[in-house]
Amino acid sequence: MIGFTRSLANALGQHNITVNAITPDITDTPPIIALFPAAVLDEQAKARAINRRETADDLVGTVLFLASDDAAFIIGQTINIDGGNNFV
Repeated sequence: MIGFTRSLANALGQHNITVNAITPDITDTPPIIALFPAAVLDEQAKARAINRRETADDLVGTVLFLASDDAAFIIGQTINIDGGNNFV
């Protein structure tokens, strides 16, 4: 996915189209809550630097930013939205 994002960014940048990716962690959505026991989701939350479960609302700000003119010069990037799970 990261390579695909960068390839698209390279191909579309000349048309002023930005392509970026976000990589969320396990996010509390109805299908995830139905699939995993609460204890598993709570353990996942403990492994993060921010010790709570991720919600869809945690993704909104980054998505809105990337879709705005404020991010017009950001291209080919992958942004982890995982409460610090990747570096803990």
